[in-house]
Amino acid sequence: MQRKDSQKIFEGQSVYVGIDYHKKSWKVSIYGEQYEHKTMSRDPDAEQLVRYL
Repeated sequence: MQRKDSQKIFEGQSVYVGIDYHKKSWKVSIYGEQYEHKTMSRDPDAEQLVRYL
């Protein structure tokens, strides 16, 4: 599977990922250096989260 990135919005920046984990779901927040990019609920699956990131 080949993936094409149309934007590199975090290029040259630090990215921080916070995970609030529970048995049935994870709440994931992604932050750039100056703003919150996204907060979402995910299934508790590490491989799926790595593919997303």
